[in-house]
Amino acid sequence: MKTQGRVVLLTLFFVGLIGLWWADSARVPDRERRRLMEPRVLPELLDTRPDELKRIEIAGGPESISLERRGDEQWRMTLPIDTAADPSLVETLALNLKTLAKSTEAGTIPASEAGQFGLDKPERVVTLWGASTDRPIAVLQVGRVIRDKRYVRNGAKGSIEVVEARALSPLDLAAKTWRDRALFHLSTFQVASIEATRADGNLLVKRDRNDWEIVAPWKAPADSQTVESLLASLTSARVLTGDVGFVADSSTDPSDRFGLTHPTLKITLSPGAGRENQSIEIGAGPGAAGSASHLPCAPRP
Repeated sequence: MKTQGRVVLLTLFFVGLIGLWWADSARVPDRERRRLMEPRVLPELLDTRPDELKRIEIAGGPESISLERRGDEQWRMTLPIDTAADPSLVETLALNLKTLAKSTEAGTIPASEAGQFGLDKPERVVTLWGASTDRPIAVLQVGRVIRDKRYVRNGAKGSIEVVEARALSPLDLAAKTWRDRALFHLSTFQVASIEATRADGNLLVKRDRNDWEIVAPWKAPADSQTVESLLASLTSARVLTGDVGFVADSSTDPSDRFGLTHPTLKITLSPGAGRENQSIEIGAGPGAAGSASHLPCAPRP
């Protein structure tokens, strides 16, 4: 009898271990996990790291928008145009979706009332993809805004939830607002060298610990304060807002009205080993397409 009792206990022990393993692999939520998932509209994003999110599609509105992650940091808008996307804006939307919380006051609304809150024909449908292209991580249907609240639901059949409208305000932005306006994506301390190239020669300045030195066209100590001031201006430069900012999506203009077929100046910032150089070409100045304070330029690989 004692032997049979031991066998039963061992059997129960191993069954318990198998059950725990299965629950962990199947991601069956425990009490703490359920507590974290309960207030979220998209609980499936709870364990999604920022770098695991590879694509965001926003359908509906004046034009559909598709955003894709290239590498670890760079976001690119592939629809309606193919261009660099504002990384801070994309990451803000991703974080807002991950933490999107249900209103504790409004409560859950039955799916049968979808038409009343603009979810029979959603104003926006947001689809989030990870590394796998077989199925999305999450889908959010977005409906009407009433005062400072917005009505949403997880997927096409879920119950309707009320959320803060401002958390989803990026979804109402025009495609051009998603464009990246920064000319360089480096902090001043990351830059190891600055090179300015013109038809009559080039200037190369390199960082030497805490100081700067001129390497070309001759070797000499550089005025570090002047270099740092220039570097701060370059890394903080932004494309103008409105229609005067992005004037063309290609500089291959036969008339060369932007002066970029034969640019007057090319500026390259090098972050040193391990990262790619970043460059811009500067075109026509006053009297052509530009003005004394507004100059056409184009980022270059």
